Amino acid sequence: MYHPDDFDRYFEEISDEILTISDCAIAYRRYKDDVISPAAQAQYEAELEEMRLFILPITTNLLTRPSRALDFEFEFAQNHNIPILPLMQEADLEDLFNKKCGDLQYLNKNIRDDTSIGYEEKLKKFLDSVLITDGLCDCVRAAFEAYIFLGYRKIDRKYAQSLMELIHQNDFCRDIAIWYDEFISPGENFNNSIRKAIDDCKLFTLTVTPNLLEKGNYVLKKEYPYAVTTGKPVLAVEMHPTDHKQFENQLAEEAGPPAPNLIELQNHSRVSEMLLEHLVEIAKKPRNNDPQHNFFIGLAYLNGLDVERDADRALNLIRGAAEAGLVQAAEKLADMYHNGEGVKRDYKEELLWLEWLVEESKAKYDRSKGYYDGVTYFGRLRRMGEALLDLMQLKDALGVFEVQLAVAETLVTHQEADDFAPYYLPLTHKAIGRICNSLKQKKPALTHLKKALVAAKSLSKSMKNHDERGYHKSRTLLASCYHELGDTYFLRYRFGKSKHCYKKQLSIRKALAEITGTVEDRRALAIAYDEVADLSSYTAKGYYEKSLAIREGLAKELKTLDARYDLSISYSCLGDFYRLLDKDKARKLYTQALKIQEEYVRERNTIHGRAVLAMTYLSFGRMAKDKPMLEQAYHINRALAEQCSDNRYYAKRRDEAKKELDELDS
Repeated sequence: MYHPDDFDRYFEEISDEILTISDCAIAYRRYKDDVISPAAQAQYEAELEEMRLFILPITTNLLTRPSRALDFEFEFAQNHNIPILPLMQEADLEDLFNKKCGDLQYLNKNIRDDTSIGYEEKLKKFLDSVLITDGLCDCVRAAFEAYIFLGYRKIDRKYAQSLMELIHQNDFCRDIAIWYDEFISPGENFNNSIRKAIDDCKLFTLTVTPNLLEKGNYVLKKEYPYAVTTGKPVLAVEMHPTDHKQFENQLAEEAGPPAPNLIELQNHSRVSEMLLEHLVEIAKKPRNNDPQHNFFIGLAYLNGLDVERDADRALNLIRGAAEAGLVQAAEKLADMYHNGEGVKRDYKEELLWLEWLVEESKAKYDRSKGYYDGVTYFGRLRRMGEALLDLMQLKDALGVFEVQLAVAETLVTHQEADDFAPYYLPLTHKAIGRICNSLKQKKPALTHLKKALVAAKSLSKSMKNHDERGYHKSRTLLASCYHELGDTYFLRYRFGKSKHCYKKQLSIRKALAEITGTVEDRRALAIAYDEVADLSSYTAKGYYEKSLAIREGLAKELKTLDARYDLSISYSCLGDFYRLLDKDKARKLYTQALKIQEEYVRERNTIHGRAVLAMTYLSFGRMAKDKPMLEQAYHINRALAEQCSDNRYYAKRRDEAKKELDELDS
């Protein structure tokens, strides 16, 4: 789901992210116009119902302009309980997104925070929770009692689905799968796959419509004759009024008489009798009510894996397995309620199952005291804490992270501790410190952030002679701990300590950028230079110029509008610095910044881009006493304040620009 103007910019990047993590297919539709015929709309909706996941790139275009994505597809996914994954692509859209889409949680790649679970890890967890893996798929298929082969024309997919539902209305058929050719993998020999499926099936069924009787189709020419040759019983169900005489003649012509009896769709009891007759051995067997078995069958109905999708049956089976104590089923239930997969999205219900999982892992860890049981307990506490933070239940989240800290302290010293163990303490202390900051608990916040820093230093030192990736990860964590502590000191007006932390972070970022040379590390270094510069007017010039040099190099290397936009931020910062010292130089810098920022707004028209442009207009206009620039700043901020009424920042900037205009007029 996307706004049409966003396709070229985001489709390839998002697809690459997903395909790097998951072996799946990505379906998309290029929008040519907003009007489609009723027949095409019906086909379109049938295709959407088959989707396992809807990806929603969150952009200014999507939230502020009409599109089929929000006007139809978003609501369709919600009404059909298909998971939606919003991916935030731009800054400063959180309030507007919540206003448009409610409390739906999103992933934001623009926020790199070592305290919470990272973007890539969250994306992987989400995809793993929704898309069934090959290994799990094999387990599900092994749980079926038998297979029925479903013969149908592609054009009759809707009728085939109805026949599948009719078959599974019989309770003794619940654990019987229905094979149809949409599950042939790329590269498989089509004819061989069909023959093997017919060989393995207990019953061959035909979806009968006038389309089936068209000359030369594969079902009549290949599938049906092979089923007759191998002696498979045949069940033919008339799903749409069809000429019975023509049916008998054509089937006799293809495989010899007699043709199977054609049962009308309305005659449900006769369909059930025929199913029972051919599947009597399975019907007589006692029902397998093992929780693991029921869980796998529930997954089949949830995913439409060799059966039709049946969300209610899936929920009953998976919930029953969870209530019987199957941890795997409880984890899936939590995922389902979080993602809105087959059920209405319900974060409170998710929390109930997360609490159950935490208690289960706690009991197991208390009994065994084993390291990996502790790691499982730690991980579930972390997920529960993250879920509470997403719901802004800060005090409850704090309590969970404090328990997590106690577990981390035992894991770090455990005799079986692995390479991940040393990360648990700094990550947990840092999380607690951030929550305490949000709760205005100043002293505990500083205490935990200092402990996070000490633990991160120890980790970094121990990883010095480790592999390059591990050392980089530990140094990045240390830099983020300095940054978090620097922010905390800044909020308490302890600017000397804040500057010390920012400079420590800067030193680490500089070393990392020199070692790796990656775009991400160089961008992080430029931001670190800006943060130190912002704290000292005496040394700001040198730091801003170093940041500028990095961004000039990136702009030249990457040749993208985004890289040049980052460069414009440096021009604006240096313009602010020279505003009182050298107006000619400031004018030149502001002009360079505006040239890029105006282009960015013309091309992207993002809320964040317009806000930055308005700020540059305001700064330049204030210095130059330029009324048109101040008017531009006023009009942009006024529009943003109306568009994002929940965000007071734009209203304050609007009023600031209005005040400058009034003073200029007076």
